[in-house]
Amino acid sequence: PTTDKKNFDLHILPGHPKSQADFRDDKNYDSRTRRKLFQKLIHLIVEDYDYIFIDVSLASDDLTICTLFACDTLLIPSDYSRKTLRHAVDLYQGDLPKIRQTREQQQPTHLCPWNLGIVFSNCPSGVTPTSRLEKYIQNELNVKGFTGKQCKTRLAIYAQTKLAEF
Repeated sequence: PTTDKKNFDLHILPGHPKSQADFRDDKNYDSRTRRKLFQKLIHLIVEDYDYIFIDVSLASDDLTICTLFACDTLLIPSDYSRKTLRHAVDLYQGDLPKIRQTREQQQPTHLCPWNLGIVFSNCPSGVTPTSRLEKYIQNELNVKGFTGKQCKTRLAIYAQTKLAEF
C-alpha cells in the first residue's frame, strides 16, 4: 500500500539478454527502423500502465538510443566509477540533446525526453558531500565540463540490489 493507503500493482517485464542482443545486432534493420519498432512496442502497453520504467545501459548502443527515443522522462543513474560517470556525462551532454533535437523535428509539439539529471547509485556508506570520494567525483565532472543537474539524493548500495543482478 502507498502512503494514502491505496494498493498498486508492480509488473516486472524482464528482457532476455538474447532478445536484447538480437534486437541490437539484427542487420535487417537500420537504427531508424529499430527506433520506430521500439516505439511501437512501448505504445502497445502504454495504456495499461501509469508509469513504465526501463533500465538500460548508459553506453550509447542501439537499444539505449531506441529507449531514449521512446521515453518521456529520463533519470541517469551513475555509480562512483570513472567509466560509468563518463557514460552518464556523454549521454547527458551529447546523445540526449541530439535525440531531443531529432524528436523535435519529427514531432514539434513533443519535446522529450525531459532529463531529471544524474543520480548517484550504489553509493558506499559514509560518503558525504565533504568526503574525498565525493570531491574526486565533483572534480571529474568539472574536468568534463559537466554543468547539468545532479540530484542530491545518493542511493546507497544494498546487498539485495547486488543479488538482483544475478
